[in-house]
Amino acid sequence: ADVGTIVDQQVTARDVTEEYADQAIRLKNARALLSKLQALLDKATVIEDALAIERQIARVQTEIERLEGQLNSLSSQVTYATLTIHFVSGQQIPAGMKLRLPFWWLRRLGLENLMVF
Repeated sequence: ADVGTIVDQQVTARDVTEEYADQAIRLKNARALLSKLQALLDKATVIEDALAIERQIARVQTEIERLEGQLNSLSSQVTYATLTIHFVSGQQIPAGMKLRLPFWWLRRLGLENLMVF
């Protein structure tokens, strides 16, 4: 049984394979940089140098967490499809109520009959 009319339909797809691979490479590079920074921190003898390296470590750790979050999000997009449906109800004229068209020539064309649901 028909329950409505489709007035517009849009189907889109987005391949996230390339984006996922790019983020994975960035994550790998960020982890390698973190290891190098930690090695530098172990060798630092000047307090100012150690503080600067610790700031960079904090920045890289934040970047790693961001990249991991993006990869998790992309993984869920690959695993699950996103489906968005919008329903809009048509306006219905209560039974027994006459629709009065604003122009006489519209009434003459019988358009009021098209407005009955």
